[in-house]
Amino acid sequence: MNDIVVIAPFEELYRLSKKIIKENFFDNVDVLLGDMNRGLELAEEAIKEGAKIIVSRGGTYRLIKGSFNIPVVEIGITSFDLLRVFKNVKGYKGKIGAIGYGNVIRGCEIIGDILDLDLVKIEVDWDENVKEIVNPYIKMGIKIFIGDTIANRLKEIPNIKSYVIKSGEESVLAAINEARRALELMQAEKERAEQLKTITDFVHDGIISIDEKERIVLINNNAKALFNLDDSNIGDRVQDVVPNTRLHEVVRTGQAQIGELQDIGKAKITTNRIPIVVDGKIKG
Repeated sequence: MNDIVVIAPFEELYRLSKKIIKENFFDNVDVLLGDMNRGLELAEEAIKEGAKIIVSRGGTYRLIKGSFNIPVVEIGITSFDLLRVFKNVKGYKGKIGAIGYGNVIRGCEIIGDILDLDLVKIEVDWDENVKEIVNPYIKMGIKIFIGDTIANRLKEIPNIKSYVIKSGEESVLAAINEARRALELMQAEKERAEQLKTITDFVHDGIISIDEKERIVLINNNAKALFNLDDSNIGDRVQDVVPNTRLHEVVRTGQAQIGELQDIGKAKITTNRIPIVVDGKIKG
């Protein structure tokens, strides 16, 4: 599995993504077809196989983003995407329903105002029974709906027309490029972390670094031996695993402590505790 995986909620987006990947020679990007829960399953499988960033759209994007602790990039909806679908209803005088997840139908009301359309916004928060949701609106006289992939399910209802808001090529390309930039930053950060780890492992001092939440982010080999720690302690609160530490005090006060004695069992060590300051704020 490649580092970047596009989860396309519908067939047309899947084909468009494949085309963009091929034309731009994106050899580190895969695309899979799956909407909502199926998309979530595919994302989980892709992550297990090594995917580092997921790209998706609409409700599928929201579901994946809320379920995994890796970067998830949204294929956005541009004004051009909205204008393309609203072209189908230009001049219509009846009520029109804009139905779907908020991140897809956002901006529909503005386009509706510009085109002087009587638009009713129907925001859906989950993969609910769409037919039950739209029944009251159909009784209001709405016969045309615009929306995300949810609108596809309305085609089965007699005398109802529905139009799906589709992401254009520029939207998909922008999302994939954003994912590729994020991957480059992740790789650069990983390289810097490995360089720093290599350097700190070859100095004679024991070094522990913590973040602004007082959690350990780096332990070199000498510190591991000195305090009986290992890489599993990364993320632990320093005061929970290092005896007699006062590193957390430096985070809170911003005051360096130089040449302080620290008891480690029956031994004493000399410790320097230095705040990490970024843009005037204590970051570790």
